[in-house]
Amino acid sequence: LKKRGYDIERYFWDMRLEADHPSEPAIVPDGITIRTFVPDQDEAVLTHVRNATFAEHYGSVQRTVEEFTARTKEGWFHADGVFFAFDGEEIAGFCMTSRDKREWERRGEKVGHIGLLGVMPNYRGRSLGRALLLLGVNYLRKYVDIVELGVEGKNDNALALYRSAGFHQYKGWANMAKEPAKE
Repeated sequence: LKKRGYDIERYFWDMRLEADHPSEPAIVPDGITIRTFVPDQDEAVLTHVRNATFAEHYGSVQRTVEEFTARTKEGWFHADGVFFAFDGEEIAGFCMTSRDKREWERRGEKVGHIGLLGVMPNYRGRSLGRALLLLGVNYLRKYVDIVELGVEGKNDNALALYRSAGFHQYKGWANMAKEPAKE
């Protein structure tokens, strides 16, 4: 593809935490409280924290409450697998996990996913992302052997966090782009 004028625009990694890798307990920073998702109450909170924490990601699109409400009705969604971090009344971050028995049957292995993990900009650098990641991992480990997540390859902070928790890259893909021919 390089010979034909294509360049890598973005690349992504799928990462795994294998069944034999022990997970550590989550240490929540002082002053932060954690609670799980409450159906028919937290759809707007989930939408807000997702949009705010992913706003600066390349290509991120703002999602709607209707979209997240629909997601909460899917078979892979489990309210007790969504963790919100609060500083008083202020949302500081979240972790949304998923697990789907249909996927287990298709793949022949019990796999859970850290689907979304985000920390509000003014709470970054305080180990809150690590705490939320480990809350999600420890929750999933009650149901699955392997935990997976996806990450953009240029997100060095997220990659370092995931590697430090024992995740390893096992699959990747790239988006390639080519400048249009000049007429």
